[in-house]
Amino acid sequence: LRALEGTISKLPFLIRSSARRLSSTTSDVDKKIAKVSKGQTQRKLPITALVITWDAGHNPLGRSYMLAEVLDRVVRNVVIVGFQFPRYGNSIWEPLQNSKIPVITYPGSNFPEFAEALEHIAERVQTDIVFACKARLPSVQLGMQIRQRLGCPLVCDIDDHELTFFNNAREISTKELAQMDMLPEQLCEEPYGDFWTGIAQNLSRQADHILVSNDSLKREFPFNELQLFTVIP
Repeated sequence: LRALEGTISKLPFLIRSSARRLSSTTSDVDKKIAKVSKGQTQRKLPITALVITWDAGHNPLGRSYMLAEVLDRVVRNVVIVGFQFPRYGNSIWEPLQNSKIPVITYPGSNFPEFAEALEHIAERVQTDIVFACKARLPSVQLGMQIRQRLGCPLVCDIDDHELTFFNNAREISTKELAQMDMLPEQLCEEPYGDFWTGIAQNLSRQADHILVSNDSLKREFPFNELQLFTVIP
């Protein structure tokens, strides 16, 4: 947590630099941060941070909640949202069912219904910065759609080689995806399966910043120093 706090302390710079890349004008976020005077460094940033967990019914929520706890110390509003896929149960992961920071859940589904759910959620969210936890499509794709609509920075938090959870899974680029003759079973597949996880890993490289939990992941995602923060939990 201490190492993660050190990274989150860079949040004002992270938000400003991302906002400036996304817009040539001064962002609303920049104006909000400017209101925090230099003499009041312990005040929370007057912004909202959204943390996305790809499934709220089992342990991915643990990493998301840890990140949210640290964010809660430095920003005024923290919201956790996650999907509830039937495979992992219909309730929030038991250790966090009575958590201090509330977890908002949405029903999980397979494609093509899931694509409609992503659009529905992205259209209704209001936030200043998005943290997508783990390189799984439910979190990364939702984060990207929110960024596209709001122009806010997207941070991907990666603490595992997600493709190692599958046999013979590989990263799939968006260019390769566009050239594929999609099979019906792929189009209707669970959005957290091996095919879509391969795509999610590639999409995560398009985030404004990446948090990684170890040096191995740092080598996997060779971003420049302004984009990549190594976090040792």
